[in-house]
Amino acid sequence: MRYYYLLFLVTFIFVQPAFAQQTKIRGKVTDQLTNEPIPFATVVFKGTTIGANTDMDGNYFLSTDAPGDSILCTLIGYLPVKMRVKKGQDQVINMVMKASKMELQEVVIKAGENPANIIFREIIKHKFENDHTNLNSYQYEVYNKLEFDLTNISDKMKRNKLLKPFAFVWDNIDSTETNSKPFLPFFISETLSDIYYRSNPSSKQEVIKASKVSGLENASVTQFLGDMYQRVNVYDNFIELFGKGFISPASDLGLVYYRYYLLDSAFLDDQWCYKMKFKPRRPQELTFSGEFCVHDSTFAIKKISMRIAHDANINWVEDMAIVQEYTRVDTTWMLSRDMLVLDFAARQEGMSFIGRKSTTYRNIRINHTIPEEIFKGTEIIRLNEDALTKTADYWDQHRHDSLAEREQKIYHMVDTIKTLPAFKTYVELITLFFTGYKDIGLIELGPYYTVYSRNPIEGNRFRIGMRTSDDLSTKIQLEGYLAYGLKDERFKYMGSAKYKISDKPRQFTGVQYRFDVEQLGQSDNAFQDDNILSSLFRRNPATKLNTSVSKKLV
Repeated sequence: MRYYYLLFLVTFIFVQPAFAQQTKIRGKVTDQLTNEPIPFATVVFKGTTIGANTDMDGNYFLSTDAPGDSILCTLIGYLPVKMRVKKGQDQVINMVMKASKMELQEVVIKAGENPANIIFREIIKHKFENDHTNLNSYQYEVYNKLEFDLTNISDKMKRNKLLKPFAFVWDNIDSTETNSKPFLPFFISETLSDIYYRSNPSSKQEVIKASKVSGLENASVTQFLGDMYQRVNVYDNFIELFGKGFISPASDLGLVYYRYYLLDSAFLDDQWCYKMKFKPRRPQELTFSGEFCVHDSTFAIKKISMRIAHDANINWVEDMAIVQEYTRVDTTWMLSRDMLVLDFAARQEGMSFIGRKSTTYRNIRINHTIPEEIFKGTEIIRLNEDALTKTADYWDQHRHDSLAEREQKIYHMVDTIKTLPAFKTYVELITLFFTGYKDIGLIELGPYYTVYSRNPIEGNRFRIGMRTSDDLSTKIQLEGYLAYGLKDERFKYMGSAKYKISDKPRQFTGVQYRFDVEQLGQSDNAFQDDNILSSLFRRNPATKLNTSVSKKLV
């Protein structure tokens, strides 16, 4: 018995470390540009045959007691990714893959028709009933989020003296995963809108209920951040991007421009779908490459992920990706999520940026009667009066998805920058340069380019002007100036009062009284004579100046 106890003890001592050395690795594989999961990627221990494929959500799991020192992730159309492994430990290793710019090899299919082509023809056959733009009417709530990130930030830029007061922003440089390139999020906007559409008569209306822009409160800019701009409908034969018509992978002419491959079939959101890959037939055509999942019975596109062909000639655009997901509402498929990502090319390896627009849709209603007053007026985009003043509590309750940590940092970073004296100084200088006025509270002095001028009648002329600012009133504006000529030794002056009668369109009414010299025959809309630039670069001499008094409505 003692012999067996001793044998058991020795076996336990030597065998236990073997069990302890087992390595378990789990993680997720995503696209570098879109952050979308990548299915069917192969993850193996380098130098072995031990591996696994990622599932439809991009997840993988490996477990072995004899691993190598690294894992390798590969997939056709992407650059391979290698990551170090800690032996004998449970660990999470997420990997980010970058699309390859190399052409995919041809696939030869024999003994029968390509099954992907059969499925594609069913997509075209059912296109009309699956395209939501053919409905009589629809409405939904849409949430848009737009983000811009700086990339390729050089050390020289970080050491720039003009940017020294803002050096803290470099602490916000982020990298979502170990092998992805770092970026600095610097702009974010959010809009919440209601969309209404009817086919007869054809009308579409967007009502922006709430808008939040980091560092900016401007109604005109906000209208460009809603849902009406840069919309992509995959069922259109041509997709308009950057003023060019790209052939859609669901175009009626798809088989002429694309090759399609059936990869697999699986459940996606409890619906059985065919997963297909597509790529351009020929180089240097305005096409896409990517994958889509097709519902097995309606042949509607359930999800599509595509990017422009790498040899498509678009200035300043390094890469662009589009991801769309659809959900079934009654018998019709409607967009539930939409993403557009643009990677703007760096010039001579300088700083570049990435733009990401993500959109989600809720409260979808189709073929319901929409009140006629919704479509009244000529504007297709309306901004509610309180849209720019919504509270943080409102956004917490109404935004479709909570903000990620990096997105929250953008708001905080921009709010911090706005409090810096250097930022206020730069803004004042830029505002002074473009508007000509210096804001000193209730009044604005200027314009600066009229402080000095010269002409034959007055000689050297000096002028000081002012107008009331929005801090005094947003409805009433008072304006005036006083000028003096050293040669004619006379004072000149002007005073006016204007009242804003409407914002849309922007209209004023008021009166003006003016005693000054003016060029005979010159229009009221002509370039000002009392301008330092006109004094220096005037082509025709100011020989017809005459003192005049004018009273008029403005």
